[in-house]
Amino acid sequence: MGAILLGAVMLAALFAPWLAPYDPIKYFDNRNALRPPGREFLLGTDNIGRDQLSRLLFGARISLTVGLAVEGVAVAAGTLAGLLAGYFGGRVDEVVSWLVNLTFAFPGLLLAIATMAVLGPGLTNVIVALALVSWPGIARLVRGEALRVREQEFVTAARALGARDALILVRHVLPNCVAPLLVAATLGMAGAILDESALSFLGLGVQPPHPSWGSMLGRGRDYLWAAPWLTTFPGVCILVTILGLNLLGDGLRDVLDPRMRGSK
Repeated sequence: MGAILLGAVMLAALFAPWLAPYDPIKYFDNRNALRPPGREFLLGTDNIGRDQLSRLLFGARISLTVGLAVEGVAVAAGTLAGLLAGYFGGRVDEVVSWLVNLTFAFPGLLLAIATMAVLGPGLTNVIVALALVSWPGIARLVRGEALRVREQEFVTAARALGARDALILVRHVLPNCVAPLLVAATLGMAGAILDESALSFLGLGVQPPHPSWGSMLGRGRDYLWAAPWLTTFPGVCILVTILGLNLLGDGLRDVLDPRMRGSK
């Protein structure tokens, strides 16, 4: 079910230029402002006459781009830091653990807001801010797996045969971290999309006229009673995407974790 929901959102984002009936940025008509859903505008229009359906379709591109980019950076940085800390220990572990604990000392969204206040609004800065918040969780997960794997017999045998640390990390330690990493990245992508929506809702994320589900929610709150479709449809899009990613993450955990398979 998670894969179906996420696949539908991805297909909508991929084929947005062909599915959107109007240009999401250039088309607007004040005469059609706040039109309710109907035959001409399936999901209605906003306060300046822009088609909601077109903007939602292109907004899916921004949300998925942010989710993939944030988790890509977070997984790369967190995996490297976690592998080095867990395998080598000592001073490296102390430095990485200190950075992770320092980041966890602040609420994630609050730290992202503070970072955006320094960097300024924009899509690239949103990705940087959310990656800064996301990598410590990946690092802590990988560090725990590396601590477990480095004591296994096959790692000891590889050292006895003269294998270098870099080779052991790549061929023996990292493959054992892939399964939990996939689950964490899937769930983390859901969190990144939700945080991007929150930043855009506050006016710190993607800036107009580019469509973002969060910014559409933020503008629609001024017309909550007069035009409820302005907040309902973006909220549903966020809900479906987050639900799909969470269900997919839970399914991957059940499939990839032998202990979960044994409990069925």
